Amino acid sequence: MLSLSWKESACEELEAAIFSKNVAIKDCYALSRMTEFGFDSYDKEFIKLFKRKIVDEGYKGDYKKEFGISANNFSILCEQIDGLRGLVIRSGEEFDLDKVLQRFNKIFGDKMFR
Repeated sequence: MLSLSWKESACEELEAAIFSKNVAIKDCYALSRMTEFGFDSYDKEFIKLFKRKIVDEGYKGDYKKEFGISANNFSILCEQIDGLRGLVIRSGEEFDLDKVLQRFNKIFGDKMFR
């Protein structure tokens, strides 16, 4: 049985958050949980995998600020948050999209992502 490593899985989630035409809050939530539980977003192998995905996909946008999400897509994501409550977000658990975006703005602002 083949499975993705944690680094590959994080790359897949980032790819979905950045490249997907149909934005989904579950991708931002998954990234939030990964970083909260100790995923090293500054790991050299992870960054190499991520940069390769950017090149392979031919992505030309600016993912370094809010994943390149438009204002309209940001609104869509905010509307989706309530739909996750009880399904993915456990009772009493907080999920703050702005905090997730700020966290990744800081990560992508690091010189390693240039």
